Amino acid sequence: MENSDGSIEDTKVITNDFCILKDTDTVAEALALVTVQNASEIVIVDEDKKFAGILTDLSILRSLPPPALDVPVKFRIKTHKFRKQLNEELVNSLKKPIIEVFKLEKIKPYTSKNQRLIYAIDKLVESYKSTSAIRVLPIINEEETVYGVASPESILSHIKSNQKFCQLKAERFLALPEASGMEQPYTLLPSDTLAQSRFAMKYLPIEHITICDRDGNLLGIVDKKQVTTLTHPMYFSLMGISLSEIMKPITKLCLVEKSQTLQECINAYLNLGVKEVVIVEQLLGKSYPKMVVTPIDILQFRVQVYRQN
Repeated sequence: MENSDGSIEDTKVITNDFCILKDTDTVAEALALVTVQNASEIVIVDEDKKFAGILTDLSILRSLPPPALDVPVKFRIKTHKFRKQLNEELVNSLKKPIIEVFKLEKIKPYTSKNQRLIYAIDKLVESYKSTSAIRVLPIINEEETVYGVASPESILSHIKSNQKFCQLKAERFLALPEASGMEQPYTLLPSDTLAQSRFAMKYLPIEHITICDRDGNLLGIVDKKQVTTLTHPMYFSLMGISLSEIMKPITKLCLVEKSQTLQECINAYLNLGVKEVVIVEQLLGKSYPKMVVTPIDILQFRVQVYRQN
């Protein structure tokens, strides 16, 4: 049985499976972890191995032009002179140490291994929902070195033993008020543009946009990582591309019917490695999106249920 009153260490949610670099390591090394290992966060330490901060994939992707393979063929840079200049600038940027390119702050989410799990979850959610968008909770020793991290996946592996919570219906998310901080659904048409999705993500607290036809039937989604990658100033011409060309199609999405349980969502995160599920209502063979739910949302809901009890 899940024990939310136990400490982070007692509940065994601390993992050593995370990416770590020194602040003197290069941007190229950080980019390699993001592109090869699909790292969302990289723990950064100083030369004394003391915690220096967290570097997110979005921070790295914002600072560099997108990989050519991520850019539709017709929008790739074809001018030899321009492409050579871009390559030179990219190589120079990748050689720089992390500390010279990124502002690293000792963010607040780090905690000790003796803190109660429920408070640690609350701190992780609070950090993520703020401007930092960090998905891991660094666990720091008294010497300020990194003992490990608690990730949404490691916490969900513990929570999945709480059958009472896991058997709650996914539609419970739909009843939560906007004040809960849960991401509210936002939809665009497949003919809408990358520029429109960028504008929405810049000014609204959303990380996903569902792409639907005019009847509201789900066709796909775009997420903040995609939009961040493709809206680099170097590729300003991409702003007019239609979302149908870049969206993740419905065939590649994990859909959970609103009448199914949270267990289905948790299983998808832990067993399939997906980073979001789309809660849908299915009618006459069509899927109508109700909410995009991430592991962080599950954790936030767990805290709310705990407080209600």
